[in-house]
Amino acid sequence: PAAAPARVPYLLHLDGAASVSGPGSPTLWRGIELGRPLSGGERFWLSAGARAEFLVGSGSSLRLLGEARLDVSRLDDRTLQMALTDGRVLLRVRNLWRGERVEIDMPNFAAVIDQAGDYRFEVDAGRGISRVGVAHGGVTLWGEGGERAELNTGQQFASGGRRLTPASGQELGRGDALDRYAYERDQANIVASRGYSAIDPSSSSVYVPQPVAPVVVPPVLVPAAPV
Repeated sequence: PAAAPARVPYLLHLDGAASVSGPGSPTLWRGIELGRPLSGGERFWLSAGARAEFLVGSGSSLRLLGEARLDVSRLDDRTLQMALTDGRVLLRVRNLWRGERVEIDMPNFAAVIDQAGDYRFEVDAGRGISRVGVAHGGVTLWGEGGERAELNTGQQFASGGRRLTPASGQELGRGDALDRYAYERDQANIVASRGYSAIDPSSSSVYVPQPVAPVVVPPVLVPAAPV
């Protein structure tokens, strides 16, 4: 059989209730077991207060805190495209090879990862707000009308519209339950892979930086949004 795509998400850890539905039966939700991969077209739901970690390639991970909903829109040898419709997610991309595309779509904009790094995504479905923060790395945001904005290390952005209109007073969470979960999982993964528990705090999971004030990057118009 053909090898699975390198970025296929495998459920590595689960604390709480979660379920998954397939493209052929979107209203039929089933339980999910550890080690199960997500395929293109599948949707993952994490209950309130639950926590989950997916392995998405060598050294790369996706951590979620419920309640959260994540759909796998496209998955092949070069592309991992997911849609976050509610909840909070931390994405660590260890390597990004030439020709690869990692994309997180949210209700207000799409985020295309430009560099290996650590990223935080939040969707407040009730308030219609999408947020993204870059602890390390770089990401390009795309609005519905082709608007474009680039974020780099230490920057964050929030929008309540679909054309990269900034939403004031909408800062990302920092030092919350999701960050603590990511730190716990980093410790557990190091212990499992190296057989010891000593951790250098400077290399631990600090996903959301601590700037004096968030940096909002104004949209830069481009001819068209990416395919």
